[in-house]
Amino acid sequence: MKSYKFISISILLLVVINKICISQITFTINTGTSIPVGDFAIDDPWNDKSGLAGTGMAAGIQCIYPLNERGLGFLSSVDFILNPTSNDARKKWEDFNSEADFKFPKAINIPVSAGINYIFTPDEKISLYGKAALSASFLKFTDFMVQQYGYEDYTEEYDFSAALGFILGAGIKANKISIGFNYMILGEHKTSGIWEEGPNTGKLEQEIKNISLITLTAGWNF
Repeated sequence: MKSYKFISISILLLVVINKICISQITFTINTGTSIPVGDFAIDDPWNDKSGLAGTGMAAGIQCIYPLNERGLGFLSSVDFILNPTSNDARKKWEDFNSEADFKFPKAINIPVSAGINYIFTPDEKISLYGKAALSASFLKFTDFMVQQYGYEDYTEEYDFSAALGFILGAGIKANKISIGFNYMILGEHKTSGIWEEGPNTGKLEQEIKNISLITLTAGWNF
């Protein structure tokens, strides 16, 4: 039921995006940097709350439909955010077992969002804007693997998870270029999966991951 709820919310938001994007809108493609904060940035491999995430990349598509001439608009967006395991977390694993080779996971976040955008003192040349949006976020960690001579390979494979969150943002908008700052609280994700070691396998203990990050992006307006 929970997965169905998040899938339904995401489909609804995507339908809204589609309806808006065929109207008179501002359509923006953006890319930039993703910086983990809070628990997501903790780099202790033995802390269950740690996200172990390092600085990564973000890309997305955003549509804004104007609601009035005073700068208020309805926004919808889809983002793809990739954060590798941080260098500090990698070093702690490697110091713990210097004889092993590690394949470290990457965190993939896909938030689908809808909300309100407001342009302060609208101007054709350059304007400031702020935004707030509700987000249905999907999270996937890629596999973690340990290989060591004389031992069976050990692998952890993680399931997709979903959670509700929100996004606050601000930036500068010119005729064709946008510069944006976004603070994303992407919710509490219940992560689980399976482990394998040679012929042996089992379920991983469920963990709660609080996903928060900041993105700094540059975009092209159409």
